[in-house]
Amino acid sequence: MVHGAFHGNADIDAARSAILDRLGGFPEPRGLTRRTAMVTELLARPHDVAALARRRGALWYQLDRVPECGELRRFAEAIGTPIPEHDPAVRSRVREEVVLEMRNSRESPADVSSEPFSLRSLRLHTEASRRPAADRPDLIVLACVRAPAPGHGLQTLLVSSASVLAGLTDAQLDVLRALTLDDAADTPILRREAGRDVLSFRDFTGDVGWRCADPSVSAEDVTSALIALLLGCYREGHVRGVRWTRAGLLLFDNAQFLHGRTRGSGAEEGDRWLRRIRVICGR
Repeated sequence: MVHGAFHGNADIDAARSAILDRLGGFPEPRGLTRRTAMVTELLARPHDVAALARRRGALWYQLDRVPECGELRRFAEAIGTPIPEHDPAVRSRVREEVVLEMRNSRESPADVSSEPFSLRSLRLHTEASRRPAADRPDLIVLACVRAPAPGHGLQTLLVSSASVLAGLTDAQLDVLRALTLDDAADTPILRREAGRDVLSFRDFTGDVGWRCADPSVSAEDVTSALIALLLGCYREGHVRGVRWTRAGLLLFDNAQFLHGRTRGSGAEEGDRWLRRIRVICGR
């Protein structure tokens, strides 16, 4: 086992800021068709909806109304196992044990756990990347209660994992298959699952330690692979955004997309309110 630390560089900081600090909108993901449906229709065929979302990677419905928290829970229970929100820091924002009310506040976050509810940007990540692979959600479901006005940021970002990996060399991919960051569970950044490469990664703040299971890999190899990964995540052409509307519902596959959020403007018309539920589907 080889150990070391990654320190980042100015190019990564510039690429990250160019994406996350933008208040204007990004184009929507390719192939994200905006479908219309009634909430009752969604609840009547949950398996069809979930299967289509996982096959296409991301799915959007414009619903006739905002789904209630209990309805979101029933939908999630029909397609798999919704993950309870046990973090004490967010308990006051949890409904039905599994639905997180993500309502943004103009107050400065008290700590890292409060950042999703602030106006700060959220760096690109795989949901629950620090957990063991078996405990990570397969689908993320987001329902919009209030949408920010265009040009005020807080746009949900989606980046195709496949497009990021396609820009790396074979040698860099091999490094990532053997590499685990110290702030993550004992799962490498890249692993094979059901015949495909699955990226599990959370962009980090400051320096990060790492350990590599391949003793032939040097610290320079690790630095090269992580720089290429981060620059690929924040490459202009890779980043797509969701144009929120009230009663919009987004489902996306956690293995196929990294996600994040641009910063907010701080103006009242830029307020955003989403309901999130994370689901482990049948494995």
